[in-house]
Amino acid sequence: MNPNRNVLIGTAVVLTAGVGAWMVTRGTAKAEVTYRTAVVERTDLLKTVSATGFVQPLTTVDIKSRAGGEVKKLAVDIGTFVQPGDLIATIDPTDSLTAFNQAQSDVSAANARVSQAQQTEQLQRLTAATSITQAEAGVAAAQARYDQALQQAKAQPSLTDAAIRQSRASLLSAQEQLRQLRTGGDPQARADVKSSLATAEANLANAELQVKRQESLLAKGFVSQSAVDQARTERDVAQAQAGAARVRGNTVGGVQTSLIAAAEARVVEARASLRSAEAQRVQIGLRNGDVANARAALLQARANRDTALANRAQIGIRAADIESAKAQIARSQAQFGNAKVQLDSTTIRAPRAGVILQKYVEQGTIITSGQSFNSEGTSIVQIGDLSRIFVNAQVDEADIAQVSVGQKVKVTLDAFPEEDFEGRVRRVDPRGTTDNNVTTILTQVEILKPDRRLRPGLNSECEFVVAAKEGVLSVPTRSIRNKQGKKFVLVLTPDPEKKLAPKVGGPGGGETGKTAEREVETGLEAGDAIEIVSGLKEGDKIVTATIDPSEQKGGGGRPGGPPGGSGRPGGFGSFGR
Repeated sequence: MNPNRNVLIGTAVVLTAGVGAWMVTRGTAKAEVTYRTAVVERTDLLKTVSATGFVQPLTTVDIKSRAGGEVKKLAVDIGTFVQPGDLIATIDPTDSLTAFNQAQSDVSAANARVSQAQQTEQLQRLTAATSITQAEAGVAAAQARYDQALQQAKAQPSLTDAAIRQSRASLLSAQEQLRQLRTGGDPQARADVKSSLATAEANLANAELQVKRQESLLAKGFVSQSAVDQARTERDVAQAQAGAARVRGNTVGGVQTSLIAAAEARVVEARASLRSAEAQRVQIGLRNGDVANARAALLQARANRDTALANRAQIGIRAADIESAKAQIARSQAQFGNAKVQLDSTTIRAPRAGVILQKYVEQGTIITSGQSFNSEGTSIVQIGDLSRIFVNAQVDEADIAQVSVGQKVKVTLDAFPEEDFEGRVRRVDPRGTTDNNVTTILTQVEILKPDRRLRPGLNSECEFVVAAKEGVLSVPTRSIRNKQGKKFVLVLTPDPEKKLAPKVGGPGGGETGKTAEREVETGLEAGDAIEIVSGLKEGDKIVTATIDPSEQKGGGGRPGGPPGGSGRPGGFGSFGR
C-alpha cells in the first residue's frame, strides 16, 4: 500500500469528522432575533386626496365677423400670442363702405330737414302772431264802423224831418214876404221893408246857426257833406237877403221892385231847400245800407280773426314736424352707427389677451356675416385666455366630501413631472357624472401662478390638501398597533455591543437590543406617516418589523414579527393592528 495514499485518506477522515462536528454544533445553537427600526423625528405631514384632470384656459372664444366678404388678410397663426386690440384679420370693406357713405348722407339730410322744420316753425309763429294782431285790429275797426253806422241810421229820420220842417217854414216865410211886397203901398211898404229887414236878419242868424249845427253833425258823422253845403247855401242866401233888406230900407220906394224880385227869389230858394230836405229821406235807406255793410264787414273781420287763431294751431303742427324730423335723425344715426359698426367690423381685432388655439379659415376665404338672418357667421380663429389657467379634475365620489372651494391643491403635470404648481379649488360641480359605474364630480382648480408653458389639454394630477401640519413628531404608520382599543409602539433600546446583525437567509438585517411596549396618542395620519401627540420623544427608536432567523423561510420579516412568519408570543408581532 502506498503510504502517501493512507495519509491522504486519514486527513480526509479527520476533516470530515471536524466539519460534521461543526455542523452539529451550529445546528444546536439558538438563532438571534433582530429588529428593523425607525427614529421618531419632526416632519411636515400632508394629507391629500388625488384626482386626475386636464389643463384648460380661463375662456375660449371663437372670433367671428359681423361683416361678410373675402378675408383679405389673416394676421395670426396657431400659437400666436395676442393682446387686446391686436389685428386678427381684415375683410374686404367695399360693400360696408358703400353702406357707410349712404348712411352718412342720410344723417346729413335728416339734419337739414330738422333745420328747415325749425325755421318753418319760427316763421309760422311770427306769421300767426302778426295775423292775429291784424285780425283783432280789424275786428275793432269794423265794430267801431258798425256802431257808428247804427247810430247814424237811428239819427237820420229825425234829422231829415227837422230839415223838412225848417225848409217848409222858410218857404212859407218867403211866400208871405213876397205877398206883402206885392200888396203893400208906400207907407205900408216902408213898414214892410222894415219888417223884411228884421226877418232877413233873423233868417241870417238862423242860417248861421244851422250851418254850425250841420258842421257839428258832419264831424260826428250824422249828416253828409251835402247837408252842410245846403246849410251854407241857405246862410249865403240869408246874407244876401239881409243885405237886400238893408238896401230896401234905405230906398223904400225906389227899390220896391227889386224887393219883390228878391222876395220871389227867396221863395224859389225856399222851395228848392224844401225839395232838397225832402230828398234827404233817401239818406234813411242809405244809412240802413251802411249798417248792413258795416255788419257784414264786422262779421268778415271776426271770421278773419278766427282764421288767424286757427292758423295758430299750425305752430303745433310745425313743432310736430320738428319732432318727426328729429326722429328721422335718430333713425338715420342708428343706421349710420350700424353702418360704422359694419365698416369697423371689416377690421377684426383681438377682444382680449390670449393665444390662438385654432384657425378656421385661410386668407382669401369668403365668409358670411354674423348678422345674417340665416347664418350665425363664420368663425375665423379661436382665442384662449391664458391669463388664468385651470385644471378640470374628476374627483371620486368617495373623496368629494373632503374637497371644498378655496382648498389648496398641489398640481403636477405629466409634461413637467419634477415641478409642482400651487393651485386652489375654484368650483365644485353640483352634480356628478357616471362612466363605467364610476361616479366622479368635476372640480375646477385654478393654478395660482401660471406661465406660458401650461398649454390647454395637458394631463395633470391634483393633490387636494385635506390637512397639513408642520414640525410634528411622526413615525411610520406600520409601527402603530391596536390593542384593546389603545395604540402602542415597540421602543427599542439598542445593544451597544451589537450595532447591526448580519443578513440571515434573506434580504435585510436588523438591530438587536431590548424592546418595550409604550402607549401613544396619535394625531394626523398622512400616507405612510402618522403624528405622535404624546408617548414618544424626538430621537426614540421604534420597531417597524421583527426578524427571527429561525422562522425565516426566504421572506423578509413582516411588521411586528419575524420575516416570513408570525410574531412570537409576547413579542411586538403578537398584537395585530
